[in-house]
Amino acid sequence: LEMEDGDDDDDDDDDGDDDEEEGAFDGVIVSSGFFSAPKLVPSSEVDLRSFTGSHVHSSAYSSGSDYDGRSVAILGSSFSALQIACDVSKSAERAVVIVARIPWVIPRFLPLNDGSGGFAPLDMVLYRRTADGAAATEEDSFAGEEGWRRKHDYLEGVVGRKQRRAFGCYPPRDLPPRVVVSDEFLDLVAVGRIEVVEGRLVGSDGGRELIVEGKDSGRLRISGIDSLISCTGYRTQLDFLSRDILEVLEYDPDDGFAPLTLCDDMYHPLLPNLGFVGMYNGPYFGVMELQARYLANRFSSYSSSSQQHDDKNDNDAALLNISRQIRNQSPRPQYARADYPGRMDALARRLHIIPQFAVKNTMITPAFYTTSDHSSSTVAERVKNALAREISDCRNGKYTARTVLSGLLGTWRFERRIVRHDEKDATSHVKGEVTFCPRKDGSVKYREEGVFRINGREFEVFREYDYVLRGELLEVYFVEGGERAHLFLSLKFRGRRDDETEDYVEATSDHLCIKDLYKGTFRVKFDGVAIEHVEMQYNVRGPQKDYTAVTRLEPVEN
Repeated sequence: LEMEDGDDDDDDDDDGDDDEEEGAFDGVIVSSGFFSAPKLVPSSEVDLRSFTGSHVHSSAYSSGSDYDGRSVAILGSSFSALQIACDVSKSAERAVVIVARIPWVIPRFLPLNDGSGGFAPLDMVLYRRTADGAAATEEDSFAGEEGWRRKHDYLEGVVGRKQRRAFGCYPPRDLPPRVVVSDEFLDLVAVGRIEVVEGRLVGSDGGRELIVEGKDSGRLRISGIDSLISCTGYRTQLDFLSRDILEVLEYDPDDGFAPLTLCDDMYHPLLPNLGFVGMYNGPYFGVMELQARYLANRFSSYSSSSQQHDDKNDNDAALLNISRQIRNQSPRPQYARADYPGRMDALARRLHIIPQFAVKNTMITPAFYTTSDHSSSTVAERVKNALAREISDCRNGKYTARTVLSGLLGTWRFERRIVRHDEKDATSHVKGEVTFCPRKDGSVKYREEGVFRINGREFEVFREYDYVLRGELLEVYFVEGGERAHLFLSLKFRGRRDDETEDYVEATSDHLCIKDLYKGTFRVKFDGVAIEHVEMQYNVRGPQKDYTAVTRLEPVEN
């Protein structure tokens, strides 16, 4: 072990050298991380020697403001690639993302699909039990084409419209789905802030030009690139283990999918005193906790006889074979261990733990995988109640305003009908287009341009608002002289009532303009996280005004 002295005030050691310490241990658990060292694309595959722009790995990325006014290319379709692209696009003159294959892009909040019209954090939606009882949950490590299609169908139902609006197509269904999480990426692509090039980066001909082997269109040249950010992942680094140990583990440091052959990603039977935690590609936190508990049990001489490790019952040969099958899959899925509920229950069985509250539709959380003593049960009960409160808040619109604001970005056709009750219900109409465009501060600019028709005459008209998300509220501000002015409406979206049959979410707000009262109602029709259409109605009453204006917005599809 190399022991680094972190005490800067220690005058006894001025040479700065690390100390080394040796010791003998009954067991070693490696939890140094799956992603250890930045991995750049090999020069044998991508020749960038003649590229004169800057080139960094995503691990060196700091802020989008570092690329203010520059033309930036981002290589990759990982979570970090899309997050960096969104951040860069707010400062850079141009942001181009080069992806080998377009992934599904889902936001952090997804529909509950329980009829409430609410949205919840994706963990609370995706990681749920599909049947009663932990024994009914078997891990699905090899989904196959039928499993891929089911996942593609679900993802299309959730983000289909937004995905098509951004890219004009869906990912291929004959390959395992690749899913990336980003609240902004699809919207920024749809409004032109981010360009997406599907293909393989092959190099540069010199200067600030990149060459991409397009998926369907041959070689493409992307000119004028000042900076390239490679979001190409990390490699595992286990060079502190001996070569003999690494050979037993069938170690491949460049395999970002599954670099080791292990039983349940935790140990190898030929290395009984060596264990691993978190050395796999998949959802992490609950699994890592159970792995740590299993290995602590395995290495501890104080385990109760009912929980001790039993080599005869572990079926290690079969587990190693499963590990090799996972590594040898072709085509490979996105994650080696994607079935989080199944993985948690499989590890729980090895620990002789019966998960609490194991009923259909219950969220998977580490707090339910505890022993049956009183203190653990109390914690599990508290977590269960906290989750129930959160779900109730989600049904009542906690995350609806942010989903509405995201769904509005882009261009919309609108029609407005105005009925003036003080003029014997005289009717006028406005038609045109609305653009919702994101600003650097996170607000959204509403600009409406159209033609106002009344009494056979036509006038060109426009108006602007600022839409601002504040907690659970969507606030609408007047814009005067190009600057945000005073508040117009403060919209709190609620969940659907049981007696409501129409599939809308709704928010209302009032605004008093001197003595005239504006009563506004927004009704939004969702298709997954995409918006099918919006209805805005203003009932205006007072000494100066008496009219009703109803506006309907429908998206302009690519």
